[in-house]
Amino acid sequence: MPLEPPLFTEGLSTPPIRRYCGPIIDAHTHLDDVEDARLLFRVAADFGIRVICGAARPAAIPALRREFGPALRPIVRIDQGLLGDAARFARENVRAIREGRAAGAVAAKFWFSPKFVADAGFRFDAPALRPVFETLAELGMPALVHIADPDCWFADRYADRSRFGTKAGHYEQLQNVLAEFPALKVQGAHFGGHGSTWTTSAACSIHIRITA
Repeated sequence: MPLEPPLFTEGLSTPPIRRYCGPIIDAHTHLDDVEDARLLFRVAADFGIRVICGAARPAAIPALRREFGPALRPIVRIDQGLLGDAARFARENVRAIREGRAAGAVAAKFWFSPKFVADAGFRFDAPALRPVFETLAELGMPALVHIADPDCWFADRYADRSRFGTKAGHYEQLQNVLAEFPALKVQGAHFGGHGSTWTTSAACSIHIRITA
């Protein structure tokens, strides 16, 4: 398969020559606004990316789908701002997942970085998430979760173990969820927190399947 010529380069560095010339899928990005997403899709095409899995608010998904069609695989972004009310948290997010699924969403995105867990005191295995996981398992939608972070971050920004705990401790919450919900599919964002190429200013967006 020959490499396709760049489609959009104005104001950007020239995309690098790549050895792989087949279709590329961006498995994890964030978007909400159609106008901003247009630029994202143009740049993605320049780099050979043909499908984008984008985390968005449920209300934004219909407009994004109308604009980008099959090039977009929407991901429902879980609203973690409702943590003060466990019942409402579960109710609103279950509703969002079902609405997102009806609009074409393929997964749900959770953010449980060590900083979030420390600041919010809320873990991935919290009881409030059980109805959410049950709904995802019922619909066959994976949970895409940012869990832990690279080792170098635990040696630097998360060095305070009394506040952030250990990297192994963060995986315990993931293991607990996998054990309690065997039908739930889970993807670990950023190599499941093991991305050796991460720096303090950049992050890769390739994922591993934690369980099938």
